Amino acid sequence: MTKGQVEVAKKHIAYHMDKFGYRKPNVEFFHGYMENLGDAGLADDSYDIVISNCVINLAPDKRAVLREAFRVLKPGGEMYFSDVYASQRLSETTRKHRVLWGDCRFVSATYRLFKVPGGSWTGPGQATYSGGIVGHERELVFDANFTFKEGEVVNVDAEMAAILQSSRFAEKFLIRAGGANAAGLQGCCRKGVKEKICDPFQLLEQLRAPGPASCSGGTCGPPGCC
Repeated sequence: MTKGQVEVAKKHIAYHMDKFGYRKPNVEFFHGYMENLGDAGLADDSYDIVISNCVINLAPDKRAVLREAFRVLKPGGEMYFSDVYASQRLSETTRKHRVLWGDCRFVSATYRLFKVPGGSWTGPGQATYSGGIVGHERELVFDANFTFKEGEVVNVDAEMAAILQSSRFAEKFLIRAGGANAAGLQGCCRKGVKEKICDPFQLLEQLRAPGPASCSGGTCGPPGCC
């Protein structure tokens, strides 16, 4: 985003304050590089959520972007971002070859990453959604791997248990310690543990496959993915 674009946004603050009935602005605009948010004045542990829509793919140093997002997020905060992904790395030859270019697949996917404090949860557990989240009162589709229905006990792995316990979702879930064999199991997935879906292309293939899905909300399994 250029400085000119930021200035355009600032010019419309008063308009939106009047439109939505705010006496004081509830937004601020900063100009900087997402690889170094400190230069823009963004402090450590200061934000609840970081949102990005089709921007990170433009960053040459994506690890730096993730490090900075982790730094500025509060404990339990979330990075929620969508982007476009390719099924393979494209060489300059492939980029210029019409036939080879057609062999590459592209997909848009949304990921949610959480800044989980150390020691939040050390093992698998059982999570029960109490409902009440606006727009998701009866059912919360958390991601491709987990769907939580109000009042239904869902076996979750240590990673998901830690996320639910330490994030903004904590007040909406009751989490209890589960047995060792509960890791990665959910609902009908109790028979045979399947790996979590982390690859959007894998999810796309599953959605295209004929027949019913093996588990509500996607497959589930051991931790270790995004």
